[in-house]
Amino acid sequence: MMKESIVLYSTAFFIGSNYKALLEMAKFAIANNKLFGFNFAAEFVYKYYKEQVLEMIQHADFVFCNRDESIACSRFFY
Repeated sequence: MMKESIVLYSTAFFIGSNYKALLEMAKFAIANNKLFGFNFAAEFVYKYYKEQVLEMIQHADFVFCNRDESIACSRFFY
């Protein structure tokens, strides 16, 4: 199913449950000329999975978040 997709999308909640699969999906998107969208999901994700979130951002073509998530992100990353 991923081969037929144009855009792959995931939320950061999967970092806690299966980061390896999420990373493989992001790498698949890059290797197969697919767009990859990543959603920050919730403030607590940054606190516990900062490095993984930063890596996902590097692979993403689009990053989604709301205002509160962007403020929380700025507190943890800067």
